[in-house]
Amino acid sequence: MFINTYATDEVKQQVERDKMYITRPGAFGNKREYQGTSERVAAWHFYRAIRTAASDPLAYSVTMYRNGELIAQAPVLHSL
Repeated sequence: MFINTYATDEVKQQVERDKMYITRPGAFGNKREYQGTSERVAAWHFYRAIRTAASDPLAYSVTMYRNGELIAQAPVLHSL
């Protein structure tokens, strides 16, 4: 599970104004929040990651993978 972020405020502004596309290495980052096998614990960490990301102005989504497959993705609403 990851919190996905823009690398800088400048990158965020360029993407939001359609001046940059997601192709440049280093323009984005992510923070691993949980890696394990418990579905119950993963669900709790997914909720916690969304709450954490809401306070990060550069965060744009939280993603959860199982066996390399994307199974959940939530956009970050910074008004939480």
